[in-house]
Amino acid sequence: MWYLALILMFINIVFYYSSKRDSKYKEGNLFLVTIPEYTIESIDVQKIIISYNRQLNILLNISFIISIISILLFNLFSPLITVFIFFVLIFINTVIMQIPFKKAREKLLKIKKQNSWLILNDIKYKIDLKASSPYIEQSTFKLKHFYCVIIIDIYIFF
Repeated sequence: MWYLALILMFINIVFYYSSKRDSKYKEGNLFLVTIPEYTIESIDVQKIIISYNRQLNILLNISFIISIISILLFNLFSPLITVFIFFVLIFINTVIMQIPFKKAREKLLKIKKQNSWLILNDIKYKIDLKASSPYIEQSTFKLKHFYCVIIIDIYIFF
């Protein structure tokens, strides 16, 4: 079951690089907060970005250590318990990797409110959902789309 630990390491790397993109200013947004472009060079914003990247690196190191420990421990348990632990570790990683983002976003919102940074290009769009309503009503849950996943799960457990 060591391959589960390798999958866990791969998932950690994907989480890390997808979270790393949040610390880059793109199209007026940083941590999903709309701020003016001239504010990127301010000391407060740079501190938030550096703190976010540092916390992300620490969490990546911790998750790699947990993955290495899980390689050693997966052989001690039955396959069912191993898969359960694997999914719990994935859930924990997804929750923990969001903590630095939420902290950075709250700090940036507080700084934006304190400095009253205004965004002048506030554009509102009106979308008519009536045109797509027949397609939305047709899409219902169908079990046939999940047969492959169910077969793989059954194969793993038996």
